[in-house]
Amino acid sequence: MNPIATHRPTVLEVVGQAAERFHQRGDGQAVPGLEEVQPEVAAMLSRELRSSLEWALSPAGVDEEADELEGDDDYVSHDPAISLVQAAMDEHADEHPHEGHGMAAPLLRVIATVLGKRAENQLPFIPPRSVDDFTFPLAPKCRVVLVGDWGTGKDRARRVARAIARTQPDHIVHLGDIYPSGTRSRAQKRFIEVWMEEVGKGPRYWAMNGNHEMNANGEGYFLDVLPFCGQPASFFCLGNEHWKLIALDSSWLANDLEPSQLPWLMHQLGGGPGHNILLTHHQMFSAVDRRPHDNAHKLPATLRPAVATGRIFGWFWGHEHRSLSYAREARWGNYHARAIGHGGKRIRMQEGVHLGPEFAPAVAHYWNIPREHDPSRAMNGFALLAFDGPRLTIDYVDELGRNWFTETWPDAPHG
Repeated sequence: MNPIATHRPTVLEVVGQAAERFHQRGDGQAVPGLEEVQPEVAAMLSRELRSSLEWALSPAGVDEEADELEGDDDYVSHDPAISLVQAAMDEHADEHPHEGHGMAAPLLRVIATVLGKRAENQLPFIPPRSVDDFTFPLAPKCRVVLVGDWGTGKDRARRVARAIARTQPDHIVHLGDIYPSGTRSRAQKRFIEVWMEEVGKGPRYWAMNGNHEMNANGEGYFLDVLPFCGQPASFFCLGNEHWKLIALDSSWLANDLEPSQLPWLMHQLGGGPGHNILLTHHQMFSAVDRRPHDNAHKLPATLRPAVATGRIFGWFWGHEHRSLSYAREARWGNYHARAIGHGGKRIRMQEGVHLGPEFAPAVAHYWNIPREHDPSRAMNGFALLAFDGPRLTIDYVDELGRNWFTETWPDAPHG
């Protein structure tokens, strides 16, 4: 991402300027860059931007974006409208790298185009025609990379990609989030092009849907990322006689499952003797973030029947920009839970922090690999899953290719 699009004071200044220009257009004035925007649409967008800006500057907004406020060089707003303005700023900076951030007509035109998509319906969900749809073979012996929240295009994300390339994986699965927002241009520039430049066509790519993709109504994800991956839908299963990787879409409905996924999931869990590993963008619980608990997180309730089967052996998710390995506890479903949202965003060091047993299981392992020149920040990284029949070895690797933690999941039947 371009620095100008991730510098919080600059971003919020542009949001305020854009809100004023849209307001002027809503009053019927001629505004360069907004000639094709109808006044009623401009007025609506002005109200939305003002509301978003008010939230971002409020105590509630500052609290929710606390991680993003620790330094202004990697800011991506949790607010959909602001993240779309950032996507427009990022796109404009690509095309006009020597221009400042003033509200010139070309930038305003891009903002209007990107924000205008908010008034359109999101891309339709692709449901299964049967419970056997969207299932693919997984070789008994293969290497699968899981990487979350990687789609920034930052140097650190490129280093992660190069480290991934050196592992020579058969599959790369992205757990979701293309930044600042998943518009078609950002999906191409921050995701597809970076994979091709740093890794190439060797592995099979898979991509899960993230909330930042849905900030742009899923356009970049459904129209560009899925075709790039050769992937028919936003959820899928890779399986063999010993293991299944079952990837779900928790973003098309925010923090929840589109209903047609649940019977499909229950069928995947019920078939075969193997170990089932679920993949989601959003977390089922968090030891370091109260929001999933305080906001009555919907995903755990929807997936309660799946957890109750006892057929889930492991679970990887992203969304949180950190890496945590949770202890396996019966109260929390008795599965191995791993947060690995440390692929491309700035990562906070998080040693020994835990909200308490009412929020999540105990954290068995923290990713505490400090940066050489900034010990308050951790290295970015990914998980490398090496399948070998009934045995699975998982290496947790940093952006320089160094393996810091290895675990082997047992070959005894589970569930």
